[in-house]
Amino acid sequence: MLSTLQPVSSLIQTAPLLSIQLLGRGLLSNVSQATVVCAKSNRVQIRIRSGGHDYEGLSYNSSMRFAVLDINNLSSITVDVSGKKAWVQAGATLGELYTKICEASKPLAFPAGVCPTLGAGGHISGGGYGNLMRKYGISVDHVVDAQLVDVNGKILNRASMGEDLFWAIRGGGGASFGVILSWTINQK
Repeated sequence: MLSTLQPVSSLIQTAPLLSIQLLGRGLLSNVSQATVVCAKSNRVQIRIRSGGHDYEGLSYNSSMRFAVLDINNLSSITVDVSGKKAWVQAGATLGELYTKICEASKPLAFPAGVCPTLGAGGHISGGGYGNLMRKYGISVDHVVDAQLVDVNGKILNRASMGEDLFWAIRGGGGASFGVILSWTINQK
């Protein structure tokens, strides 16, 4: 009797066909849109990397053809102290977010993880567990809006994506539903 079983490692492609790193801080959302449309038309899966951490290795491995979209240069952060809100692009790290909030206002905070080099995009879309969660909840409890590129290359916000998709990207892994570009968060 011959076995047709193969080790799982032999089925996983360990190198992407293409790695796309967004450079500069201009119209990077346009590049993200074009990447999604191009990948869809060529039946190539996209793996999104926002900060570099990936405990499960999902950004670097796939059983099908894939490209890595590195969005770590989407890292702008705007803090609105009077409104107790912040707008953070998905490639910003938690350390950068914490620093901007602290520079703007010492009493304000955002509950998120403890690793300063973790990308905000992946951390928040995964739920956002951290040290302040007992008092303030997890990161996604404080997300009030988001921008993402959907499978058709359209940029959507909370109103245009609908509440079901908005709920799903906050803890269900945003890359499962599109490319997260930014979050609008409440601060405590």
